[in-house]
Amino acid sequence: RLAFAKLRHLWRRRDIRLLTKGRVYRAAVRSVLLYGSETWPLRVEDIRRLLVFDHKCLRSIARVSHQWLETLNDMAQDRLQW
Repeated sequence: RLAFAKLRHLWRRRDIRLLTKGRVYRAAVRSVLLYGSETWPLRVEDIRRLLVFDHKCLRSIARVSHQWLETLNDMAQDRLQW
């Protein structure tokens, strides 16, 4: 969390491409998050929590809100019912 928070100024900048932000995220945040994970005794719940955090960070970088995701899900459901 701290690595992600320290780069908040970068995530908010609109003049930096999303691709570049993604590369920085993978190098600076994900690598810190997963450091030493090969030796962790991971449970299913631990993996789920890591994925939730990862997705939350990526949504934040891409500026995608939960409301937008819910709207997309609703639209998909409407199309399936049609």
